[in-house]
Amino acid sequence: MNNRKYIIAGVVAVLFLFAGFNLYSYFKTQQAIQLEQDQQAEARRIQREEDAKQREADRLAAIAAEERKAEAERLAREEAKAQKIAEEEARKEAARLAAAEEERLRLERRANDRTAKARALKHIEGIPEDTITQLKQVSADYILDHPEEFRSQTFNGRNLGAYKNLVKLLSDDTNVLMLYAAISPDLDVVKALVDIGIDLNAQNKRGYTTLMFAAAYNSPEVVRFLLGQGADMGVTAHVLNINALHAASLFNPNPDTAEVLVKAGMPLEAQTEKSYALKLVTA
Repeated sequence: MNNRKYIIAGVVAVLFLFAGFNLYSYFKTQQAIQLEQDQQAEARRIQREEDAKQREADRLAAIAAEERKAEAERLAREEAKAQKIAEEEARKEAARLAAAEEERLRLERRANDRTAKARALKHIEGIPEDTITQLKQVSADYILDHPEEFRSQTFNGRNLGAYKNLVKLLSDDTNVLMLYAAISPDLDVVKALVDIGIDLNAQNKRGYTTLMFAAAYNSPEVVRFLLGQGADMGVTAHVLNINALHAASLFNPNPDTAEVLVKAGMPLEAQTEKSYALKLVTA
């Protein structure tokens, strides 16, 4: 009987121990579950905080990006405005410079026109313009093909229809080379007359030579050509002992012609028979 009690007591004790163990295991499990839940909750809280921080950082970054964009757009507008102003200023400056250059060219053309007008001969020994035009139509080839027609030909103011009060060098025995040295800019024509044997240093009745006619009325190039062909600079006219440099100074409005003679060696101190000092104006 007593053994039965002990057995029952032992069974009850075992049951209590088993129940206690199960209860302990239950509470341990619940505690573990709760701990895990707490950890998960904490993790979710931390994640929410991280997410909130990230959203705030994203918001601030978006604001900063928007501000940078706005600032960049503002700077771009200001730069575009400054560039437009600079382009407008450059356009105005270019227009001003162009206008100034145009004005300079206008004044230069005007000065050149005035110089050309001042240097243009109003007349050559009073010979009518249409007569000079006809004489200039003779070509170098025609001269070379008809030399006899030119070798013996002479001119004066009368047979050229010149206005008497304008005649200075033109007189009897003025040969064709003298005449063309005055009226023709064509070096081929002048050279052709030299080539057919017309005396380059012959003098007309007043003592004027081909070089004097060229110096008085033609270009520096013609004078330079005649000097190269052997024109004598030492010859003086029968009228007041005028030489080629005197003729250039007195009658030719282009100072370059006189300058060619000076550079060739003609003296500036030479005087006429009545001691008229030479006044040479050079460019």
